Amino acid sequence: MQSKGAIRLVAILIGLACAFQLSFTLVTALQERKAANYAQKVVDAEQLKPEFKLVSDLDKAFYLDSVNTAANNKYIDSISTEKVYLGYTYKDVKEKEINLGLDLKGGMNVMLQLDLAELVRSCAREKTTEEFNKALSLARQRAEETHTDFITLFAEAWNEVAPNQRLSFDIDLEKFSSDVNNKSKITNDEIIELLRKEAESAINNSYTVVERRVNQFGVAQPNIQKIARTGRILVELPGVKEPERVRKLLQGTASLEFWNTYTSSEIMPFLQEVNRNEAAKLAAKVEEPAAENAEATAEDAAPAAEQASAAEDSLLNNLAPAAEDSGSEQMEAYRKANPLFGRLQQLGGNNACLGLIHYRDTAEVMRMIRSSSVEFPNDFVPALTFKPSSYAAGDQYYELVALKSAAGKGAVLDGGVITSARVNYSQISGAAEVGMTMNSTGSARWEVITEQNIGKQIAIVMDGLVYSYPNVQNKISGGSSQITGNFTPEEAEDLATVLKSGKLSTPARIVQEQVVGPSLGSASIRSGMISFALAFLLVLIYMLIFYRRAGWAADIALLCNVLFLFGALVSFGAVLTLPGIAGLVLTMGMAVDANVIIYERVKEELRAGKSLRLAISDGYKNAYSAIIDGQLTTLITGIILFFFGSGPVKGFAAVLVIGIITSVFTSIFIPRLIFEGRLAHNKDISFDSPATRNFLKNTHIDFIKLRKTSYIISGVLCVIALISIFTKGFTYGVDFSGGRTYVVRFDQPTTAEAVRAATMEEFGEAAEVKQFGGASQMRITTKYKVNDRSQATDKEIEGKIYNALKGFFANQMSQEEFTSTLNNPNGIISSDRVDASIASEMQRDAVIAVILALIAIFAYIALRFTNWTWGVGGVASLVHNTLIMLGFYSLFSGILPFTLDVDQTFIAAILTIIGYSINDNVVIFDRIREYKTLYPKRALKDNINGAINATLSRTLNTSITTLIVLIAIAIFGGESIRGFAVALALGVIVGTYASIFIGTPLMYDLNRRREAKAAEKAGSKK
Repeated sequence: MQSKGAIRLVAILIGLACAFQLSFTLVTALQERKAANYAQKVVDAEQLKPEFKLVSDLDKAFYLDSVNTAANNKYIDSISTEKVYLGYTYKDVKEKEINLGLDLKGGMNVMLQLDLAELVRSCAREKTTEEFNKALSLARQRAEETHTDFITLFAEAWNEVAPNQRLSFDIDLEKFSSDVNNKSKITNDEIIELLRKEAESAINNSYTVVERRVNQFGVAQPNIQKIARTGRILVELPGVKEPERVRKLLQGTASLEFWNTYTSSEIMPFLQEVNRNEAAKLAAKVEEPAAENAEATAEDAAPAAEQASAAEDSLLNNLAPAAEDSGSEQMEAYRKANPLFGRLQQLGGNNACLGLIHYRDTAEVMRMIRSSSVEFPNDFVPALTFKPSSYAAGDQYYELVALKSAAGKGAVLDGGVITSARVNYSQISGAAEVGMTMNSTGSARWEVITEQNIGKQIAIVMDGLVYSYPNVQNKISGGSSQITGNFTPEEAEDLATVLKSGKLSTPARIVQEQVVGPSLGSASIRSGMISFALAFLLVLIYMLIFYRRAGWAADIALLCNVLFLFGALVSFGAVLTLPGIAGLVLTMGMAVDANVIIYERVKEELRAGKSLRLAISDGYKNAYSAIIDGQLTTLITGIILFFFGSGPVKGFAAVLVIGIITSVFTSIFIPRLIFEGRLAHNKDISFDSPATRNFLKNTHIDFIKLRKTSYIISGVLCVIALISIFTKGFTYGVDFSGGRTYVVRFDQPTTAEAVRAATMEEFGEAAEVKQFGGASQMRITTKYKVNDRSQATDKEIEGKIYNALKGFFANQMSQEEFTSTLNNPNGIISSDRVDASIASEMQRDAVIAVILALIAIFAYIALRFTNWTWGVGGVASLVHNTLIMLGFYSLFSGILPFTLDVDQTFIAAILTIIGYSINDNVVIFDRIREYKTLYPKRALKDNINGAINATLSRTLNTSITTLIVLIAIAIFGGESIRGFAVALALGVIVGTYASIFIGTPLMYDLNRRREAKAAEKAGSKK
């Protein structure tokens, strides 16, 4: 081997570089172990203190956990800027460790969608044409169904709705003054381009704002990405423990405003009238049996209205009993007589608060007020507080505040004048506050506003929610003020964060979300590492048994491959996910493929009577073509999967692509260096053992003769698959169907049937319930209000699940404990939400990815083997494999004891099998091509049979090593990837069969027909 010294040097340098990169992970683990030991000592010392005995037994565990967390954080903070390793601080070392995904570490994954329709509307004039509104509505509708960017959709909609009308009638060009030279002659295309630039600017600004907010949130190793052309931003927050706080932080536009307010006495007469009207409507609706009874209805409604009026002076002031008695007959009768005041509870006093509303009643109360025919003052605006009221027990009631619009324009001052914000603590009460400083313009305006409102209340509103409405004691000069509002330290910090980081230029909403609890993450790490270690060990043993000393060389190459692969993952900052570990394990199985191809070729050369040195040299030389072709086809599918996948699937593809590259290098060069070293010292190298020496030696199976039988078998299987697909269909995962999925862990065993019945009773519709792991863990998927994206609906669904399942726990949990995904071992330990529009987009991308993979592989094979029939044979084999896998997932879904959902992970399995099984086809095709060159006078049938028989040992060896790996994943890899491993195992079996009995025979039949047509054409010319 030429340049072996250079190759050895390169291998050593790469190995050292990878070891150095991985050392940061080891150092981080050691420092965190020290922190854990320090925290444990603090906990032990705390338990010895006399005060600890005063803590109730129920609170001791929580108290000690808090002490442990605080001590751990204190230790980590103390070393964050200290140099702990080769001049690197702990913070530097932490950033260079292996980056674990959410499914391994726990945390939150959020996809934000910027509302570009609102951006376009903000660029329009105050009064717009009917055509503009229609075009905007049409574009918004199509945006739910297509992947095209919104500005393009708007342009298409405008051309349909108003093909000959100028957009400048609707778009306010003054807002683009710096970009428009001649406003009178501007074309529609130029305006669309201006809107496109504005959208790009908004996306870039929003990305910057989100990045600032996330960085100030204090999450280690956050990942923030812009998704090209979609107006979406992906945010991954490993280890975060407060999902609700993150949602508010990311979705808030930070539109801070200062409003004048009304007093409750000024608005109460109008509310009383609303109450009377609603009571009359309700009475009319209940009493009116037919149109002819309208007169009687009016008479019956009058007493109800009088009753409502009399009851207005004796409203319920004690809210806790009201909540408890909400289901009583007395409360129900009161609500019927007082539809508004049965839901809006007055506090007394004359301030801006109109009363308190239970969170379940907020939408209904706001509907009554906003849709009422009562003529409220034109400048009256009702608004809710951002958090539950401190006036009521628990966290169920929100305050309704009466805002007063200034001259019909809304706020008297907006937050754009704020230059800085910080968290302060009151010297009197110690409560958290937000201090803010304004620019000169804001300071002057604020001084006038506060002077005009002395003795009155000014409401501080952000994103439409009231944060506080303090009384103005005196005028405020200098532009420095405090925002108070009964904040927790975290709420004050978040408010200061969004004010400092700036305002989102367009509203953002969460369209996809995944939350994984740390307990599920640690279990995934454990199961993933067990499957990896076991699979790795089994492959090492198999290679030793089958190839003896050459097997040692392959095992050393495999160890080097693991080092290089992990080192590359760390160097590139790739995220290791649970499917990524599956890709890692699968790479181990596929990595020995190159060694198997080489070793089988060397054995053939030895059987031909060549010397050991010459046999090794020729074996390598003849194996290169098959290795390169096979690995390139797998690489094609890995790259396609990387670009069309998202989240964990992208992680799997990254590991697969990197693994293919490292495995080719290590499996070719490392064993060769070992062989050269042994040959230089005249040492023997064995490529088989007595037990495997004659394995599939000199087989003479007529595979072409068997093709009709294989066609029938495959035809029957494909028909069964198609029948199941078109009759039974699939069970789609939440990322392909939309909806919400929750993994719930109970503290005792239960059954899916019992959980399903309980959720059915609560939701009024069937929820999909499957056992997920042991008998005490269930996965629940519901499409209840699937198109409602509001946080209120998320909370409502969590409440319904809690109500349905609380009886299944031996130890009672509160709703807060049940839904605290990232803090409790039981209850909801993982959640996933996907909008229907995103789900349909994922389906489309999955189909495109599979089709692109098939086209790319067809093109590669057709070009590489200079014959389209070879490409058709290979792709037909892949279509056959894909169809049978689809049929398997359809037929056995709900029957087998693990998840067989069609989702992104399933598509990853399909594409992986496409890449893997084409590898078999390519190796056989490569040998057929070689035989055609060596034996040009042989019939094509004989060359094909000879090639399949010659490669049979390699085909089965590679399949067995890969199946060993996949069985290890299926048994030990954890519930979330068990179905994935089974799909891959099935794909390996079907793919191996198809490459021998479908792809190659079909290529033979196509060639025969082509040759027959060519001969017939030549004969006709004669």
